[in-house]
Amino acid sequence: MEQIRAWVLAVCFACIAAGILGQLSSSRTRFSVIKLILTLYILITAFAPLQSLGDGHVTFDIPEAPQTVQAPDTEAMVLNTVCTRLEDTVRSALAENGIAYTEVDVALGADSETVEVADVTVIVPGGTDVSGVEDVVTKALGTHVPVTVNEEG
Repeated sequence: MEQIRAWVLAVCFACIAAGILGQLSSSRTRFSVIKLILTLYILITAFAPLQSLGDGHVTFDIPEAPQTVQAPDTEAMVLNTVCTRLEDTVRSALAENGIAYTEVDVALGADSETVEVADVTVIVPGGTDVSGVEDVVTKALGTHVPVTVNEEG
């Protein structure tokens, strides 16, 4: 209770001193500057006890940030899209050339700089003529790639 009483007295004396100093200043042109300084003096006096709380260190508990969702692996997404489109291209070329197939799988090899077709695997039904499969795949992709042809069964 004694501390509150001392604080109230300090604020009252600061207000009285600011009022007296404001009346003593005869220059009305600088009145706003003097008024600002006296207001700051009163505020500093009013908030001075806060500095003594906790040895002048004010701490705030900051809540922990929620876990963020991991960003999707865009490189893997792009590689999957490229594989799918290449497989569709090979399927279309095989169908246009009348070659029956059951499955087409394109494997890509990627390093930090380039992506290349590592292997194209074509699975055909048993008894299918596989002699032109490699040529059709090479023509469809526009370059020579390793082609593996497997018969089903």
